[in-house]
Amino acid sequence: IDFHQSNILPDKNEGDHKIFRSVLSSKSANRASDKVTAMNLDDSALDEEAYNFLRLHELGVIATINRTNALHAAAVYYSISEKGIIHILTKSKTNKARDIISQQLVALAVYDEQTLATVQLEAQAELETDVLVIKKVYTQITRSRKHGSTIKKPPVLSVNKGDFVVIRLTPVLA
Repeated sequence: IDFHQSNILPDKNEGDHKIFRSVLSSKSANRASDKVTAMNLDDSALDEEAYNFLRLHELGVIATINRTNALHAAAVYYSISEKGIIHILTKSKTNKARDIISQQLVALAVYDEQTLATVQLEAQAELETDVLVIKKVYTQITRSRKHGSTIKKPPVLSVNKGDFVVIRLTPVLA
């Protein structure tokens, strides 16, 4: 199925906490007025609302599966391109990097504490090979951030598990 656009719908409403899922439709079934083109998302499983939500955040939880089908989850900083491609930075010998080598399907969840909204997506993960993209992602993710009253670098900079790798996440279901 060639997915083009999704519509975010409330999946669960537990109190004020909303969990969103996207219902995907095939490209051939979309009307011209339904196309999301403002952010170049023509071939993305993300719709404009999910894309904008992800652009406003930078921290999520990625879930991976290893060779023995054990689950692993980790908080990660991410960046998102205008085409809806998500990138994370990790080290080559971390669980998530090793898991992605054996099982490319991952999940990413991003939460907004103020609105109590969550975007959850499934994505195909692979190592990024474009040197310009790698440099851009490294610069974006490794910048210092304010945490409370202190400014800190992201934890990935202090992980001693191999070399840096950038992983590209192409959403297949959001």
